[in-house]
Amino acid sequence: MPGKGRWLRGVCLVLLPLLCVGASLFIGLYDLSPGDVLAILFHPGQAEAAQVSVVWQLRLPRTLAAALVLAPVIVGVFSPAGTQVHALALEGFHFFAPTFLFAGVNIFASALFTALGWFDKLAQHAGAGTLVPITGFANAVASPALEFKSEGLVLGVGARMFAIAGPVLVYGISASVVYGVVLVFLGYG
Repeated sequence: MPGKGRWLRGVCLVLLPLLCVGASLFIGLYDLSPGDVLAILFHPGQAEAAQVSVVWQLRLPRTLAAALVLAPVIVGVFSPAGTQVHALALEGFHFFAPTFLFAGVNIFASALFTALGWFDKLAQHAGAGTLVPITGFANAVASPALEFKSEGLVLGVGARMFAIAGPVLVYGISASVVYGVVLVFLGYG
């Protein structure tokens, strides 16, 4: 039944992004009901300044950034097999060399700012933007390496460098294996 698969793909293509946008807007440390968030979005003058700030300066930019990053991937995964968009989503964006250059600059800048003691000050102003996986991971590796350098290269830097980032590596690699197995069972691997 080719029609049923296309219908299901269309439903997923609409519901998954809406679910992600809703979760990103409505879930956060500051307790706001979905009704409060919608009221703040459409009538910001009628709410407390702190609530307006949380929605307009934290949650909405986070949601828009996630939508810009994840929308092409979601569209690509649910596109018909054999199309270039589908292949791009499954194979990744490995042929965009500037992306790797940008990632390398982010890693270097994060490690440098950690070494100079600027990373915490940057995190205070940039907020969660400094906790994106690449910069946060670089900081998590560089920070213990600098802290334990007095204990020597082997027992200090080498042994403690992955104290914070080690669990991230373990669970990241484990999740990628699970993802790979799922793709194999779905026939994409």
